[in-house]
Amino acid sequence: MRFSCFAGKGFQPWGEWARLRPVTTGRNPAKVGPLVRLLQEADASPTAQEALIAHEAIASLVDEEVLGLGLPARPPYTVELKSHGSLQAPEFRFRVALLRADGRPLMQWSRSGVFLTAASQRYTLGEPLFSLLEGIDRFHAAPPSDPDERFRAWAELRQFVPSSARLDAYLTHLRVTVATGLALRRFKNSRGEEDFDPVALQPLVEGASGDDLGGSETRSVLDEAAQQEFQQQFRRRSQVPSRFILRNGTFLVLEEPLRQALEVVHRAQVGAPEERRAFSANPRVFLREKLEAQLGEERLEALFWDAEYGERVREVSEWVPRPLPIIPSGQQWIPPPEEGEDFSASPESCITAADGQGAGATAPPLAVAIKDNLDTLEFVRPQRAQAEAELHPPRCLVTRLLPHQNEALAWLQAHWKAGSRGALLADDMGLGKTLSALAFVAWLRELMESGTAVRKPVLVVAPTGLLQNWRNEHDQHLASPGLGQLTCAYGEGLAGLRVLRGPAARELAGGMPVLNVRALAESDWVLATFEAVRDYQHSFARVKWAAVVLDEAQKVKNPATGLANAAKALDFDFGLALTGTPVENRLTDLWSIVDTVAPGPLGSMREFRARFDSGHVPGASAAPEALPGHEALRRALLEEGHPPLMKRRLKRDHLEGLPTKEHIPCPGTMGLEQAVAYEEVVASARRGGGGRNAILAIIQRLRSVSLHPRPSDLSGGDEAYIRRSVRLTRCVEVLDRVHERREKALVFTDSLELQATLAEVLQRRYDMASPPMLINGEVAGVERQNRVGRFQKAEGFDVMLLSPKAGGVGLTLTAANHVIHLSRWWNPAVEDQSTDRVYRIGQRRPVSVYLPLAVHPRFGDRSFDLRLHELLETKRRLSEAVLTPVVPTADEFETLYRDVVSPEQPRA
Repeated sequence: MRFSCFAGKGFQPWGEWARLRPVTTGRNPAKVGPLVRLLQEADASPTAQEALIAHEAIASLVDEEVLGLGLPARPPYTVELKSHGSLQAPEFRFRVALLRADGRPLMQWSRSGVFLTAASQRYTLGEPLFSLLEGIDRFHAAPPSDPDERFRAWAELRQFVPSSARLDAYLTHLRVTVATGLALRRFKNSRGEEDFDPVALQPLVEGASGDDLGGSETRSVLDEAAQQEFQQQFRRRSQVPSRFILRNGTFLVLEEPLRQALEVVHRAQVGAPEERRAFSANPRVFLREKLEAQLGEERLEALFWDAEYGERVREVSEWVPRPLPIIPSGQQWIPPPEEGEDFSASPESCITAADGQGAGATAPPLAVAIKDNLDTLEFVRPQRAQAEAELHPPRCLVTRLLPHQNEALAWLQAHWKAGSRGALLADDMGLGKTLSALAFVAWLRELMESGTAVRKPVLVVAPTGLLQNWRNEHDQHLASPGLGQLTCAYGEGLAGLRVLRGPAARELAGGMPVLNVRALAESDWVLATFEAVRDYQHSFARVKWAAVVLDEAQKVKNPATGLANAAKALDFDFGLALTGTPVENRLTDLWSIVDTVAPGPLGSMREFRARFDSGHVPGASAAPEALPGHEALRRALLEEGHPPLMKRRLKRDHLEGLPTKEHIPCPGTMGLEQAVAYEEVVASARRGGGGRNAILAIIQRLRSVSLHPRPSDLSGGDEAYIRRSVRLTRCVEVLDRVHERREKALVFTDSLELQATLAEVLQRRYDMASPPMLINGEVAGVERQNRVGRFQKAEGFDVMLLSPKAGGVGLTLTAANHVIHLSRWWNPAVEDQSTDRVYRIGQRRPVSVYLPLAVHPRFGDRSFDLRLHELLETKRRLSEAVLTPVVPTADEFETLYRDVVSPEQPRA
């Protein structure tokens, strides 16, 4: 789709559109914000005077954004699919109908890309209906002649069938498993002889579309009964066919390379006992001898995998999170959801098994099961032998380290020399942990080059937004060859590592690697995201790593998540965790981080709690001396051991010459509309129950309405939009002053709706040549760094809009010296991380941190913003004194709730 804007005598550049007053689509006001967001998230491409938006990007917009662009509304119809013939027949086709709400079919309709015309009306299709209709049209345009290809096509389409769709009986019960790999199930037969059966591994596409998982692709594997039936048929056959028909209408389709490999397995299976024994002992040798010429070694590696994991891995099994040992009272409930930690956050890993009725039920991924150290200490990483090595900066280091960075490097080198398992570098944000880690790894590479250490790859795992930063820091601080050959296991680099391609390349469905493990093992260093390590854990866990560096290691703070489980399964000689916030939600955050990189010193989780965590949760009046367990833990980490397990320094103690930093609360009284919306939430709380789920919902609603009652509604114009929120009013007052001084500011808010709308409002208000840059979870890492570069170099006034979790780590934005926390985050450490984007090495001007606060005209100091501000400031002060959680506890949130919704007479 081409969007353009005509004004005056011609078409205007897209970056200018938000400055035009008004922008309309026909007679209606237009929202430029969604286009700005799509362009900045790389879902669209601009020319000089046009924004080019792909139809699939339009399908992914929310309904309000579609209407704001002047596009037709979503259709009020569901889809009905029927089959014409059998999938085994060449003439098979799909029959597609659209149904009204009462179930009656539409007589005539047509589709052009994302647009649907029906009953004389035009509509804009959304997902997953758009992808389903696109796929069916492609199938009909070039019907596969091979029946196996038709089965695979249905497996692909099944993931896009909405849960509301109607399927005929044939399609409802038609289940297709496309297998691309195998494992062996070894056993002793009834004669006591070595024997084995093949296990077909690979995704099954069926069930619901995964709408509740954000349109995730859904995958499964054969259940145990179907596997057994496949194995029985396999034994009875004289040859291996390309397709097996199993019970309940399930078809198992074998990719041709797999069918050839199974032929080799079948010949060994029916051979003499000694032949079976030899094959079972080393099946790769047999497969390579018979098939390497036809398939190549890489393809063979993807076809067959035996367990080759490290000592911490028990087996491959369905992922079922283990319950954690009892959490002390008061620490059980944290309102904000954790982001991107468990399998449900990943399109790679969401698996659905059909229930025969087309509804679908989520099935667990096939994950590595580890010795988790929760109840008892099952796994302690062995100490390495002490190493002979000179402690000096690496020769390739071209940057002069600051004293505290030199100290960190020497401390890490001492760990390696002593044969340590690992360490935790928990310096405050902005002290240069990345540079210290790079210097250590460069020194370690030099040991490998000299033969003092065994040559193995190094793995650096970091959040998506920090990947480019690691590459930039490497190139800036290390002379060539630096750390050597880099393998990027993310983005296009990750796609290039896949030995299997397309929908089949889903490790957590098949329980086997799909990446080129040899390429990983032969790299000098590998850069990957935490999510890649989780979703490709069967590949990463088979590599023997010299060192694993976990940047922002709080990502593994919860041992019950699949992300932490995958990180703990990695096999390495030395683990290094980097985090400025070792304790966020609870004290066991720190235990989990240490258990990941250096399991053993802190014991099991149960032992850790008994020794250090009495169950007392520090409140607003707590003092450090009232927390003996926390103080004992601090001593155990920072003072005991040679060298100590953890190093933590605060910025104020180690960075000389930093300018001043001032926190400035900016309270303001809500206007009528915002106050009424706030009172409605309070009234509903008083009418409802007081359970913890209800409390959570009310707190989230209070937080939202205190930000803005209508974050995407521009009716009435820009000034009216600003006045509806006193927080936004205070924010703009600050920005007006920043604009007058020709300085720069960062505005942090986690509301993507408000980000998009505010971008166009600010562009018009300050007559900016282009919309303010956005950095949120949708912006890729490379583009993040490009935006940072432009922001740092641009002259004069500028403002950047960021989300705290995505934009609050790994970015250096010292060109700004004003920070506005438009949304308050539950975790004050996250706010501090966000502020430290500007308050760090390289900042030369005083930094002002503004906290807009919405005050209700009747509730006064019992307003939500003021009470939350008081609570967060208390938690921040206490966390600096001892290692203690900084996120408010359940009891503290309940107190906050009672304070703001109590039916007692409000104070003026």
